[in-house]
Amino acid sequence: MKIDLPLTLIALTACSLLQGQPVVPENEKSIWDTEYKWTQASLKGDAKLRSEIELKGYSLTELNGDVRTREDEIEELTSGRIVYKSFSSHELSLKNFENTAIITGRIAAQLVVDGKPLEGIFAFTDTLIKTNGVWKKAATHLSQIGTSSKLALEPVPREAKWVRRHESFVKLANKENPEIMFLGDSITDLWRNPDRGATVLKKHWPDTSIINLGISGDRTQHVLWRLINGEIGNQHPKAIMLMIGTNNLGIERDGITPRNTPEETAEGIKAIVELLRSKLPQSKILLLAVFPRSHLPTDEIRLQVNEVNKQISKLADDKFVTYLDIGSLFLTQDAVLDKSMMADYLHPTTAGYEIWAKAVEGKLAELIK
Repeated sequence: MKIDLPLTLIALTACSLLQGQPVVPENEKSIWDTEYKWTQASLKGDAKLRSEIELKGYSLTELNGDVRTREDEIEELTSGRIVYKSFSSHELSLKNFENTAIITGRIAAQLVVDGKPLEGIFAFTDTLIKTNGVWKKAATHLSQIGTSSKLALEPVPREAKWVRRHESFVKLANKENPEIMFLGDSITDLWRNPDRGATVLKKHWPDTSIINLGISGDRTQHVLWRLINGEIGNQHPKAIMLMIGTNNLGIERDGITPRNTPEETAEGIKAIVELLRSKLPQSKILLLAVFPRSHLPTDEIRLQVNEVNKQISKLADDKFVTYLDIGSLFLTQDAVLDKSMMADYLHPTTAGYEIWAKAVEGKLAELIK
């Protein structure tokens, strides 16, 4: 897995790098470099580099207290039993005792272990030892400080392809200054698709500059990470149309692991709104209710969506944040979701995008005046 990640993804050289102000004492630089290389080796699945960075007696203490040796780790990495998807490091601290260094902090991590996805928020302690003038990793100790459900509020990146797309958005955000920003997941992303929303977009906003920051599969935590790591850029949109949260709900692809509760999802959406208000205080936010999904109104996922919308409606202040629920426009009188509106009961068809555009164009025109 080849991956080229920016320093803002893994701020292991210093927390201040997230603000673009690296302040690393010279005697600590090689320690942070070793920590960074170890993380990169893990993300790339580079067992050879990992083995070079670790001492022969390296051990990793797992969440349940079990201890894995360096050989165990290398074998699992080489065989593909463990695949590291992402790390997002926070609250890092370094103590340097001449030839021994202790790094502590917390990470939001996404892994695949024996084919099963695993994600969570962990506290960690890394011990490094200086041998023959070179820092090497001696031990790692993990402890869980949050469940995967809390990741709705924890900014985390996704896989390498996603990061590259994010980086293309960062370039756009520093080059363009649109009137409107679209922000969200696949439902927003598909405004670009010629078989879905592209023609509708051109029809309803032919002379309006719009930047689309929708990425398929995103959850609230991913949007938070993107905004923190450069996608706001130099732009100052007059209006932001935000819809996110549907991917936080339901069950993971393993068919077993629950995703976020409606309450957690709403908290994630609230965090995005607050971040946008902080970074773009003059921009007006059109907060859309999460669109209805699943065929019948009694389906569990539909009920979860309804609960999320009930909670995020309270975020409206009728000044900078306007809440708009257009979900009923996609439904029959019996609240059944018709395939002509969403063929897969989730993503709008071209007809669905036409309804969406008609429902919001007046409000967006008002917000960008």
